[in-house]
Amino acid sequence: MPERWRRVVTAEILLLSVSLLTFQATSVQGEESKGTVPDNTIKEVGPGAFQIGKVRLDKNERTVSVPAMVNMREGVVEYLLVTSNGKTHESVLRTEAEPYHIHLAILLLNAKGKGTNEFPADKTKPPPGDPVKVAVICKGKEVPVPAEDLVFDRSAKTTMQRVDWIYNGSQINAEGFAAQQTGSIISLIDDPDALINNPLPLRSDEDNWLVAVKAVAKLTNSVELVISIAKH
Repeated sequence: MPERWRRVVTAEILLLSVSLLTFQATSVQGEESKGTVPDNTIKEVGPGAFQIGKVRLDKNERTVSVPAMVNMREGVVEYLLVTSNGKTHESVLRTEAEPYHIHLAILLLNAKGKGTNEFPADKTKPPPGDPVKVAVICKGKEVPVPAEDLVFDRSAKTTMQRVDWIYNGSQINAEGFAAQQTGSIISLIDDPDALINNPLPLRSDEDNWLVAVKAVAKLTNSVELVISIAKH
C-alpha cells in the first residue's frame, strides 16, 4: 500500500474508532448487540483495489462496492439500503456489510460529507455533502441499474428521477457513530443518521416512495451496490 494511503487510512481509523468504541461500551450485549467494533483491516486485493470487511474500494474507478440482497419486492419504503439489523421493514435492499466500513471507504476517496452543516428545513435544497451515483449490478450481469429505477415516486407516478445522491456521512452522537447503531445506509427520507440521502424535495414525505415492482422483479436475490464518487 502506498505510504500516502497508509497515513490517510491510519488517521481515519483512529478518528472513527473512538466513536465506535464509545458505542461498544453502551450497546446491548448478546446476539442483538450491534456495538462490536468492526475489523478495520484494509487488504490490498489488486492494483488500486482494497477490501475493508465485506466492502471493496477501487481508488482508480473511485467506486465503493457493497454486497446486498433484495429485501422487499413491493410496498412503501423509506430506505434503499440498510443493514440486516436496520429498518428492514421499509428498505428495498439490505446488507451484511458494516456501515463503518462503507463510510471509511468513501472517506478514503476524499469525500468530505456534511461536516458540521445541518440538514436544511427547506426541502427544495439538498442535504449538505458530496454528490454520488448509486447503481445496482446483478450477479452474472455487467450492466448496472441506476438505483433510482428500483424506487417508484408516487407523486410523479413514475420511477424516481435520476439524481446525484448526497453522501452526508452520518453523524456522531452521544452513543457513537449513528449509522453503525441504526443500520441506516441510503435513505429516501431525511435521515442524518444515514450515510447517504435522497436530494429530492419529496424526501419529506414518508409515504411517497415505493418499491418499483417491475424493476425489482428483474433482480436476482443477491446484488452488488456500487457507489461512485466524482473527483473534486
